[in-house]
Amino acid sequence: MVRSRLSKYAFMWNRPVYCFVLLILVAIAAGCRSASQKTVDEKNDPIHIGFNSGGWHFSWRVEPPGGGVPIEAFLVLHAEKNGQIVQVKKPDDIRKLNGIRITSSDQALSFVRLFTSKTTFYRFSNPRAFEFPEGNAIVTKAGNTFVIIRRLLYPEESDLKVAISPRAYLLVYEVKETVLPDGKYVSERLRVVDHVDENAVNLPLYK
Repeated sequence: MVRSRLSKYAFMWNRPVYCFVLLILVAIAAGCRSASQKTVDEKNDPIHIGFNSGGWHFSWRVEPPGGGVPIEAFLVLHAEKNGQIVQVKKPDDIRKLNGIRITSSDQALSFVRLFTSKTTFYRFSNPRAFEFPEGNAIVTKAGNTFVIIRRLLYPEESDLKVAISPRAYLLVYEVKETVLPDGKYVSERLRVVDHVDENAVNLPLYK
């Protein structure tokens, strides 16, 4: 029995095609493990948030513990201060962090962009969109309130009515966002301003 099994594998090994495919599969598996482990190893690197943190330190952490594959889809933003840890899954969660202050137009823009980066927007429950095109924001200040007008693309929403082919078209809205110094956030979609072919938008594969 043992001899027959060995003969079977010897037969496969003598075939160049089998050897080549086996080596490719091993290389792919090793690469995936290496990439995932790199993400896990770097998950606690501090994140520069662009506004007054009040002593809070921000980092990506795997949730639930152990995560899954790909590991990037299981990263959650965490804030930590004096042993207290708070998950940040939407803009309003910032208000739970005592000491946070947003005091300028640049800081208000950094605040909203924290949740609308093209590479990480899918890790948050709100607004589930990213700035498109980048750099289109206009910020004004009224009293202690910052008002931001910009265009956001919502990858999970599409309009098949405007499609001239079976492909869907993603919706781009003009959005009004208001931000208070403590992180209170309100957004209002004003109007649809564009439709973008989904194949023309390079989204993260694991979003």
